[in-house]
Amino acid sequence: MVKVTVNDDKRLSSYSSTLHGEEVMPPETGQRSLVLLLDGTGDTIDSDCSNVAELWTTLAYADDKSRVYYQAGIGTLKRRNVLLTAIANITDEAVAWSLSHHVIDAYLWLVQHYQEGDKICIFGFSRGAYTARALAGMLMKVGLLPPQHDAEVRAAYESYRATAKVQDWDRSANFQKTWGARDVTVHFLGCWDTVSSVGALVTHTLPFTATNPIVRNFRHAVSLDERRAKFRTNLWNSGVINWGKENRPETEEERRLKEARTEFMARKKS
Repeated sequence: MVKVTVNDDKRLSSYSSTLHGEEVMPPETGQRSLVLLLDGTGDTIDSDCSNVAELWTTLAYADDKSRVYYQAGIGTLKRRNVLLTAIANITDEAVAWSLSHHVIDAYLWLVQHYQEGDKICIFGFSRGAYTARALAGMLMKVGLLPPQHDAEVRAAYESYRATAKVQDWDRSANFQKTWGARDVTVHFLGCWDTVSSVGALVTHTLPFTATNPIVRNFRHAVSLDERRAKFRTNLWNSGVINWGKENRPETEEERRLKEARTEFMARKKS
């Protein structure tokens, strides 16, 4: 993985990126932009020149109000032994065992660099796009830890993954309160392609990768004519409303209360 803090010169101080006429990274503002670039499977800056790598090259001349993080894709782990590297990367592509490490590493970078008022912008390609969405989902469910509690990042990820039970949501709320995790928004989330799950043989699906209320601007570039049997495109569902930390499974008490209200209204109507 390559982590870059950009602070070189002013060559792109007037740079502005727009999509559909909407300015997403204003050039002159008192706010900093924290930009995270997450590459696709097998992609690195030194190998395939993906859109993420191209964007990193462009941002290499950003102004001093930008901080940029680049992460090579799943299946790019390097070991001293060439054979072990090949085996590890093939296994990673098949079961995506390093997915959690990718999400956690990007989250940790934010923990270490975020300041109040910073704009968080996340870009990803293919499985890197899924990682980008998962990172945004983690920020939604457990918030962003303060730097002094960065040792709790792994626990934050485990809390993010668990959503099946009411207790899981309660634990997430307690986790955020205990460690002072901050509520943040994702100013921009941009994805090239996005698979609906990661891992060719063993799939992994994480919460809030199809919709997320803390994402202010979302753009998704997909191939219109592509047909897939596996790794189907995960389209964004912006039509979901009222989906936040309150959208958790109902407790038995809540379910009974809802039934009682429904019965009461039915009797009033009759």
